[in-house]
Amino acid sequence: MDLSKALHKEGMHARLVPMARMKDVQRDILEMRESGQIDPVLYETYFSGYSYTAPESLPEARSLIVVAVPSPTLLVRFETEDGIVETIVPPTYSQGKEVDRRVKEAMQRAMPKARFERVFLPVKILAARTGLMRYGRNNNVYMPMLGSFFRLTSFVSDLECTAHEWGEMKLLPACKKCTKCREACPTQAIVADRFVIRAERCLTYLNEMPSERGFPAWVSPKAHNSIQGCMVCQQVCPYDRAVAGHVEAGPTFSRMETKILLETPEQASPELGEKLASLGMKPSLFPRNLTVLMHRG
Repeated sequence: MDLSKALHKEGMHARLVPMARMKDVQRDILEMRESGQIDPVLYETYFSGYSYTAPESLPEARSLIVVAVPSPTLLVRFETEDGIVETIVPPTYSQGKEVDRRVKEAMQRAMPKARFERVFLPVKILAARTGLMRYGRNNNVYMPMLGSFFRLTSFVSDLECTAHEWGEMKLLPACKKCTKCREACPTQAIVADRFVIRAERCLTYLNEMPSERGFPAWVSPKAHNSIQGCMVCQQVCPYDRAVAGHVEAGPTFSRMETKILLETPEQASPELGEKLASLGMKPSLFPRNLTVLMHRG
């Protein structure tokens, strides 16, 4: 059975390439760093920790697999003394462990004799190179029907892979004349004269820094729209129009939980920590991220 077809039947979208393509992904990242397209600090934050070799748990890995799983925006609520603060969590953050579990189980059902191990790579580059999806002007990746509302994950396997697609990272044709995301970006991170956005200015990047770092003075309080990440460019993107309304109810944080996150996040209980982890968040993001949402005006 073809693994990609088997996963497609379960609502997942996948591509397989030989293990050697790991080095090609690494080369792409290094070239972006050396050409100045990736800020040095941002490189150290996101890319320096990746490993481009087979994991010790599966040294005989022969193929690399990238999988996209549909994911909604989540609506989360924080109860405060002044009322309820509603905000969102973008599609790429929540249920990471759950998605990985579902993908691995689906692959195992399709190929019961094969072995699969999770690996951490720059999955957007991998997905774009394999032809699974294309880049948008905002550096999100897009695919038909799902837009940018999915979560990407990657695995290695001992499955053989010979015939495969591998090409240039392409821009969505519609992006060539569209300027909606660039005009809407609250931090001017999307620029017209380069393929890679100025990610060091992106609100998503700034939102993921530890709370003690604070936000630069040039970030408008009105720019904040999500407890983590940023959804502005996706909300205005025509390619996302059909899926932008896919919002599901997420957890509610009680007044006591909210108080802890605002006052002593380092004392968050394991249960509260797990609740945050299900959303792709850490206590270290608080109180800054929640505070700005409470006072954005």
